[in-house]
Amino acid sequence: MRPLAAKSIGFFLTLLSITQGLALAAGGKPGQPVRPPPKVISTTNSLGPIRGAWLHPALAYGAASGLGKEGPAGNTSVLISHLRGWHRLSNWLTREGGPLSDHGMFGKPAEQLLALTPSELRAGGQLAIYGPDATWGRGGLNGPLGPEGGHGYEADDQGNFRDDNGRIVRTTRVEVTPGKWVKRDLHELYTEDAVMKLGYRNGTSFSVDLKPTRAAPRLVQLTSPHDQSVFILATPHDMRRAFNIEVFDEQGHPIPGAKSDSFYINHVQLQVAAGQRLQVKVTPGLSNPWGLGPLLAAVPIGAGVRLHVDGSESHVAKPHHPRPARREAR
Repeated sequence: MRPLAAKSIGFFLTLLSITQGLALAAGGKPGQPVRPPPKVISTTNSLGPIRGAWLHPALAYGAASGLGKEGPAGNTSVLISHLRGWHRLSNWLTREGGPLSDHGMFGKPAEQLLALTPSELRAGGQLAIYGPDATWGRGGLNGPLGPEGGHGYEADDQGNFRDDNGRIVRTTRVEVTPGKWVKRDLHELYTEDAVMKLGYRNGTSFSVDLKPTRAAPRLVQLTSPHDQSVFILATPHDMRRAFNIEVFDEQGHPIPGAKSDSFYINHVQLQVAAGQRLQVKVTPGLSNPWGLGPLLAAVPIGAGVRLHVDGSESHVAKPHHPRPARREAR
């Protein structure tokens, strides 16, 4: 072998090992795109008591709200989603201008209204947890893609949506302009057993009722299907209890800043790349922080929490995915 050819091969192998090492360090595999690390946008802790006031446990994100297990919408969703599937009727409603049609929440008129929303309230903004892209938005538990939504799929005992043939469905079509359809993820309300079995097959559009303890916290795994903002929020079953959230990467390393442990309703908003795997650790936090013990002393404090995960591609700049360098053929 000629010295020049040997040097060229050596240089190529060195370059290949460096690019593979960079990919592995970023959580990828050799030859795959290097994903940028998750970026924390906001947490309940970072908002503080003034900007985070709406996350008070007695208000719109607490146990008695539509996001809570005992709230009015929470109970209704279980009733409606366990009715016999009405997907065929849903198709007719969509043709007649229903919630999944181009006149509904995903159509052009809705997008034009959303465009008027201040950037701070859109995905990627500091106050986005209050906005239309987050937990109370159109893709959330109480939106048209959730258990109460207009898709018409029946939910089984585990929270999976099933079609008329009993097959599990995780997406549905929505009309964005006349004749143009796109797929959107349905928002399931899972049992704890179901979400644990799914593991990283979980996407970023679901809710689940958990019962973590300090000795046995719950670890929920998920994978982001898109470049997007992901909202994670923990609504206690009882307003006298708070639950903490901490987010880890696939290797179990904590993501810097992705922790919320206030005595308000805790949330974390991150910007993540497509294919990013995350682990969400949920642990009990403060109990009875509002001095309600004397009033409710005879009522045991609920031990559970409803974890909401919502992803939104709206208003998010697409991160650049550098690919490993390749040697050009001469």
